Amino acid sequence: DGVVLDSRPLLIADGGSNPTVTNQGSQFLLTWKEANSSGRVLAARFDSDAGLLDAPPLLLGAAPGIFEPASATSDGTQYVVAWSQGNGPQAVARRISTDGGLLDPTPISLGMTGYQPSIASDGVLSTIMVIETPGNERWGAAQLRPDGTVAASRTILQGTSFSAFDTAVAALPGQTMAVVGLRLRVGNSNLGPVKHGLSISTSPPLDTGTPFLLQLLLNSQADPSIAVASDKTLLAWGDDRGPGWLNGQKRVWGALLNRELPSAS
Repeated sequence: DGVVLDSRPLLIADGGSNPTVTNQGSQFLLTWKEANSSGRVLAARFDSDAGLLDAPPLLLGAAPGIFEPASATSDGTQYVVAWSQGNGPQAVARRISTDGGLLDPTPISLGMTGYQPSIASDGVLSTIMVIETPGNERWGAAQLRPDGTVAASRTILQGTSFSAFDTAVAALPGQTMAVVGLRLRVGNSNLGPVKHGLSISTSPPLDTGTPFLLQLLLNSQADPSIAVASDKTLLAWGDDRGPGWLNGQKRVWGALLNRELPSAS
């Protein structure tokens, strides 16, 4: 009924930033990055009454150069968390059981370098997308099996006249839906953002459909978020170049697509 159950926000961690949350049934997993130079990614589970199940929190990764927030999902039996760290940076992931056990002794290398990881699972494979480095002109994707092995890893979208920014992914059975952003680059200038949709299958792994245009506007759009149901896709994004932007006014937009993204070929 939309009633707020916690009249006061719960303090979960001092010195943390970039939280993300996912759930497995009635249990929740929160991940965050320490907001200092220690280079640590942490996680904690909560029950349906907001009871903290992990104190101290679970340490997922501790490496110099962790500067990207983690992204988390559930594949139906366990949690999968992805982030970027070290030189490159390297895209890595780690699995967590619903009882709080770390299922991988060390983070799993996803076989690609990049930042801004985004992850979703269709219950078969977990798909992780990053903006690849160097060059920032490509998106890379990897798909992780439930046993922690990498099913596939490759560049799935690239261009020479665009710079890449922002990704968001969501999943349906057998298919991951992705929204990616491009800026048309002319010399040293970036002109209006272009939003594209992309369908990625899990059987066979990383089989992609043809990207299609969602939107082209001259305002600045960022931080997309996407959710999919059986027959509709909801997309949301921020806008900081609309009327009044010089006075700090920003807007949030949303669009409901009347169909699923086109199927992978």
